[in-house]
Amino acid sequence: MSSAPNSKTYTPTGFKQVEADLFSLSPEITLQPTFLDTLLLHDYLLNLTNERTVEILAAIEVLIAAFEAFENLILGYGFGTEAYLQTNPVAVTNKVESTLVSFGYMEAPVDDKAMNSTDWDTVFSSMLNQTDASHVLNIATVRNSHFVSLDYGNADQTLTGVFSGDAVMIFDNTSGEEVPTECWNEPMKKWINASRNDQGYVLKEPVIEGNQLKTVYAGTEVPVEINFHKYQNTAADWQDLLANLPSDLKLASLSWPSQIYRMDIKQTADVLCREEDPTTYETGVETASELSTGLIVELLWPFAYPESYVEDSTNKFTILDSFGQPESQHEWSISTSQNGGKLLTITEIVEDPIASQMVQPSYYLVTSNLLTEVELNTAFDTTDNKQLYRFTYDQSFSNTLHNHFKSLAK
Repeated sequence: MSSAPNSKTYTPTGFKQVEADLFSLSPEITLQPTFLDTLLLHDYLLNLTNERTVEILAAIEVLIAAFEAFENLILGYGFGTEAYLQTNPVAVTNKVESTLVSFGYMEAPVDDKAMNSTDWDTVFSSMLNQTDASHVLNIATVRNSHFVSLDYGNADQTLTGVFSGDAVMIFDNTSGEEVPTECWNEPMKKWINASRNDQGYVLKEPVIEGNQLKTVYAGTEVPVEINFHKYQNTAADWQDLLANLPSDLKLASLSWPSQIYRMDIKQTADVLCREEDPTTYETGVETASELSTGLIVELLWPFAYPESYVEDSTNKFTILDSFGQPESQHEWSISTSQNGGKLLTITEIVEDPIASQMVQPSYYLVTSNLLTEVELNTAFDTTDNKQLYRFTYDQSFSNTLHNHFKSLAK
């Protein structure tokens, strides 16, 4: 066990700016924001450590050893010390327990919300393995309709489902032959296929911090953060969550694995990707400013040019069917892409709010005399959508889920 710190060690480390004897502080010092914040943190740690050890000095030692880490967590939260601690943050609990273990107060972490080595083994085998075979359930709700996608260990297939009232549609999507793709790496200023090893790019190893896994979008340096929320299948919080899932999916009827992991994922910047041998179109113009609706229709809807489309406005057009009736409406825009070039975005205009959720824009890099088909993976944070759930679990549960959803379509 480490020795107890004296006041000279404790004072500048934990309470900053405090030069006097810890036990005879002036009113001016005790009213400083840093002093008050540290008292809040100390009281929180005292309660937390008392649950795990009878040593009264444990809270002080943890505060001294991990003060900078706690400060960074609070600053990252952005709403102040008191508000942060009221959330009972798992990150603080993880740091406290790892510090207590390192000081010999505990043999191993005990918080059932903290991810341990067994949990990470499950996560890595179920969704971060070398075979690309994942075991992940996604559920999204738009108004009264629910959309399900299930990766069940077959790298080439994904089960998808739509539940809208009494209507249920379930089918397996086959990915087909894998096409080599590459993404724009801004620091390296070139396109990178992360599965190759001849381009000077090395994919960073994921970093685990508490319940968070930090990695990057493959082929780039764009950070991706995955936060895991761990549930026991018999715990009240899991039963509450299960009750909040769409009742049409009948998931409460299943015998879930002993541990379930809900994920929140954050990608911090847009990522531009393309096929290694991308589809291109010769435009006959030098710059993006020379593009026009007529030229775009001629290149991408040649069957509709010149008589089966209507230019509704400068950047909006309607494609007509063989009877001269509106078939689809689109709008286009030019922006700056992630590699500094010009990006053409074409989006179908769909009035139905549910169908509009399924619309994926088309993207093309604009260079001299050429449009190159690309894919834009925009930045996102799943915590922004309260109607989105993403789970992983022991891979043996995938077959149960697959059979369950198939049965709902009968």
